Formats: sequence, structure tokens, C-alpha cells
Amino acid sequence: MVLTDLLMPRMDGLTLIRALRQPPGRLKIVVMGGLPPPPETSQALGSTAQAFIAKPFAATTLLNALHRVLG
Repeated sequence: MVLTDLLMPRMDGLTLIRALRQPPGRLKIVVMGGLPPPPETSQALGSTAQAFIAKPFAATTLLNALHRVLG
């Protein structure tokens, strides 16, 4: 399971997710971001990440997302 931010120095979250998905596997990904992602990013995230949580978030929001993704 990977928890990553959408905006990071040197590599954005979407690039990281694409790198982690090569080769495709069973890795679960939860993405967080301070702003709603633009539509093209949302579409890409929808096919590669299992959850998106908007910052700032409460600990319970993170725990709920992790519980949903990890089952």
C-alpha cells in the first residue's frame, strides 16, 4: 500500500503512480491532495489509484480510506 501526495518536488504523484504500476501488480494506492485534481488527472487517478482524499483531512478520513482500500 502506498500513500502519496499529488504534488511533490521533482516528481508529481501521477508520475509516481505510473512508475509503481509498471509492471501491473496488486499494489494499492491512496492519493491525497490539497486541491481537487483537474479532470484529466482525475481520470488517470481513477484507473490507477483506489482512493483520493482531499487535504486537510481528519485522521478518521484517512483511516476510512485505508480501511476501504485494504479491505
